[in-house]
Amino acid sequence: QGNFQARPAGVPAPPPGGACLVLQGSRPAMDTSDDETFSTVTAVLSNFFLAMLIAGMAGTTDIYGFRQKLKNYRGIGTGIACQFFLLPFLGFCSVKAFGLRRLFGIMLLIVTTSPGGGFSGWWCSIGNADIALSIAMTTVSTILSIVMLPLNIFIYVQAIYGISVPLNWGGIMTSVGVVIGAVIIGLAIGTKYPQFKKVFNHMGTVGGVANITLAIIVASRPSDGESTPVLGYPPTTYIAIMAPCIAGLVISFGIAKALRCSWPESVSICIECCYQNTALAISVAVSAFGPRDAAIATLVPLFYGGGGVVVIAIFV
Repeated sequence: QGNFQARPAGVPAPPPGGACLVLQGSRPAMDTSDDETFSTVTAVLSNFFLAMLIAGMAGTTDIYGFRQKLKNYRGIGTGIACQFFLLPFLGFCSVKAFGLRRLFGIMLLIVTTSPGGGFSGWWCSIGNADIALSIAMTTVSTILSIVMLPLNIFIYVQAIYGISVPLNWGGIMTSVGVVIGAVIIGLAIGTKYPQFKKVFNHMGTVGGVANITLAIIVASRPSDGESTPVLGYPPTTYIAIMAPCIAGLVISFGIAKALRCSWPESVSICIECCYQNTALAISVAVSAFGPRDAAIATLVPLFYGGGGVVVIAIFV
C-alpha cells in the first residue's frame, strides 16, 4: 500500500493489511503553499467550467419548458429516487463485492451519492432525450445534495469502514450556488434569445470538456516527487468503479419505463442517475485527504466520469 502518506505522529496505526488515511485535521506538515494555491486555482476553474456547462445546457431550453418539467412529479421523483437511493446502494454493493481498498472505496461512495452532473444535459441533447427534465433534475438533486450527500456518506462509509469523512461545506455550497445561478442565467438568456441556442450548446460542451481536462490534470499531477499510477491497479478496481454506473443506467431506465415514463424522459432519468457531479466529488477529495492521497483519490471520479462517457455513448 505504498500509495499513502506516512502516518504522522498521534494518528493511530491502521489495522493489519489496512491503509492509513490522513484526513483533514491530521495532515502532516508536508502541505505547502504550492499545494494550497493549486487546490484554490483548480477549485475556481472547476466551478467556472461547471457554470459554463450548466448555463450552456440551460440556454438550450427556456423558462416555460423548465417550469413545466418541475411539475412533472413522476419524472422528477423517479430521477431523485434513483439518484440518492439506488445509485448509492449500488456503490455500497460494489465496494463490498470487490473489496476495494479503503481510499478508493470511500471515494466511490462519495461519487455515487453526489448529485447529477451538468454534463448529463449535454448527453441528453445527443441522445434526443428530455433536456428540460434533465436540467430540472440536476437543479433539484443539487439542492437536495445539501442533506443527502452527507447523510449517504455517513451511512455507507460508517457501515463499511466505521469512520467519518470531513466534508468541505464551503466547496459544496459553492457548487450548489454555481449550479442554481447558472440555471437561472441560462434559462433567462435562452428565453430572451432563443436564436442563440446552438451557441449555448457549444458553450456548454466547451465547459464540460474543460472540466474533464482539469480533472485529468489534477489526477496526474505529481505529488511528493511521484506520479499517480493511473493504470497501475488491478482490473477489478476499474470494474468495481464502473459497476454502479452500468447497473444504475440499466436499472433506472427499467424503473422509469415500468412507471410509464416516455422514452425521452426515461433516457434523461437513467443518464441523470448514473452521470454524477464528479467535480463536486473531487472537491470533497481535496478537502478530506492530504495532498498525495487526494491526487490518488481523484482517480476514482476521473475513472467513473471517463467510463461513464463510454457507457452512455454506447447507450444513446
